[in-house]
Amino acid sequence: MVMNMKVLRRQVEVEYHIKRSVFIGVSSPVMTEDEAKDFIVKVREKYSDATHVAWAYVIHTVEGYSDAGEPAGTAGPPILRALKGAGVTHGVICVVRYFGGIKLGKRGLIDAYGHTAKLVIEKAGVAEAREGYIVEITHTYDVKIDGILRSLGIDVRELSPRYEEVVRWTLKVDKEMYDKLVGSLKHLDGVQIDIKGSTLVEVS
Repeated sequence: MVMNMKVLRRQVEVEYHIKRSVFIGVSSPVMTEDEAKDFIVKVREKYSDATHVAWAYVIHTVEGYSDAGEPAGTAGPPILRALKGAGVTHGVICVVRYFGGIKLGKRGLIDAYGHTAKLVIEKAGVAEAREGYIVEITHTYDVKIDGILRSLGIDVRELSPRYEEVVRWTLKVDKEMYDKLVGSLKHLDGVQIDIKGSTLVEVS
């Protein structure tokens, strides 16, 4: 049985202003903890002049968060609660704060970080997804695979094959679809299927 997960649909950025403090929330779908940590590093670099860059992520059962210098429990945990409250199983959110000179207090910080995270999730959207692969299919010019892809339910109009010395298709498929692709194409001469990496595939 294929288990569906819930992933943040896209990278987005939102702003929330309260008592002269500016909170900037940014999100990204992630497949692994390393991807989440890489994203956090990039956000820190982009907002290197910020007062705080708090964050939280969830990947399956793995969770992580940081208050980034704010009072303990007032920044990272509210972001994490927002992710888990939305049912997200794969996602990372950073909330950047520029202090405006007026203290918010612990309750105010918890509310501000949590609210910013919720705004991010609303804008990013949450999609059902399955584990899958980034696949490259190559074939010689005398082989046509468009019809086979359509018969498997793949919308070829959304794909942009590259016409080089051979024809190259790059697509994201879940594991079940990958098995169907291999079964449908393996008998054709001049066709090669390679897995280029792991990914999450939205369920339509």
